[in-house]
Amino acid sequence: MRLPGQLPGHRVISVVPGLGSFYISSAAQTTISGAGTAVKMAGTTTQISDRQFSHADNKLTYTGQRTSRFIITAVVSLDVASADDIISVQLFKNGSLITGAEQRSDNTAAKPTNIVVMIDTTLATSDYVEIYIENEDTTANIDVTQGYVMIQGIMGE
Repeated sequence: MRLPGQLPGHRVISVVPGLGSFYISSAAQTTISGAGTAVKMAGTTTQISDRQFSHADNKLTYTGQRTSRFIITAVVSLDVASADDIISVQLFKNGSLITGAEQRSDNTAAKPTNIVVMIDTTLATSDYVEIYIENEDTTANIDVTQGYVMIQGIMGE
């Protein structure tokens, strides 16, 4: 089917910004392998929006055709039940920390901490974004109770 104004033999590339999001639908404990070492956040995630994004296992993969600029927002509630530790939430792109995409908080034992991370970055087709968390002080595991991640395209980029 041809769209209005589409020339025969030409494909249409959406100019609508991509939008991908998921939330943590099942809380889980993330095993910390070493103090100061970021690990991928555990928990079952459920996709909400999938415009130019696919979702699997705490990961959003950009499926759009144009390299574009996006705003990434993550809101996570977490806790270290056994200690007062500094914990952080980090956004990774293609397995590496996005520069500037890390926020820390001093967590009081058994009192959940909310951490928000926001950054803008460029994504090309097949680039993916994941949430990592870190206990900077000890190897105490981190309970992830709630969370939401959204990647939204920036118009005009």
